[in-house]
Amino acid sequence: MIETVRRYKPKAFLIENVPGMATLYKGEVCDEIVKRFTKMGYNVNNRILCSADYGVPQIRKRLVFVGILNTDNKFEFPEPYLRPEEYITCEQAIGDLPSLEHTLGDDVSEYEREPMTCS
Repeated sequence: MIETVRRYKPKAFLIENVPGMATLYKGEVCDEIVKRFTKMGYNVNNRILCSADYGVPQIRKRLVFVGILNTDNKFEFPEPYLRPEEYITCEQAIGDLPSLEHTLGDDVSEYEREPMTCS
């Protein structure tokens, strides 16, 4: 990813990886990643996030790096908006999708019921 960002110089990037990377070699790997992107002109922030805290129907922690090119402003991660008792289940997320058992290949599928979650 470092080489890809170096080559294309996007205005911003987002990279995610396993949370253990944050403490790998006493945090040196994480620090080196931030250092390399900073040398390329990016203001980088990183944090370990749990996807379920943000409405994703999966309890998965990831180390997320966000970099913004040529700015003094640091990306601020949004605060979680769900508590564990509010986490969305897979059934809630996709349970309203129509069955494709007998219609596989159709271009359009009709919902059989109202969505169980909202955006």
